[in-house]
Amino acid sequence: MPSALRPLPGDTHGEARAINDLGEVAGSSRGVDHAFAVRWDPLGNPTELRPLPGHYASEAYAINTFGVVAGDSHGAGATAVLLTGTVTTVG
Repeated sequence: MPSALRPLPGDTHGEARAINDLGEVAGSSRGVDHAFAVRWDPLGNPTELRPLPGHYASEAYAINTFGVVAGDSHGAGATAVLLTGTVTTVG
């Protein structure tokens, strides 16, 4: 049964982009002036995946069966990253 994904504390809404076979969801939590990548566990609990140091926002677009989230970080030009709890620059 579908359910609403709650945003991070203080944010206004959550936005799903991908779901894996385990029911984990990748997407974003948005506030008035920001967006941060989020991984929701199968129970709907969000984990914030912050942007790279010095960047102001992050977005999540995909999640695999290991719970590894792919997305990007926005700052002085977008940078591709893997978001797994810690942000790692790819390439």
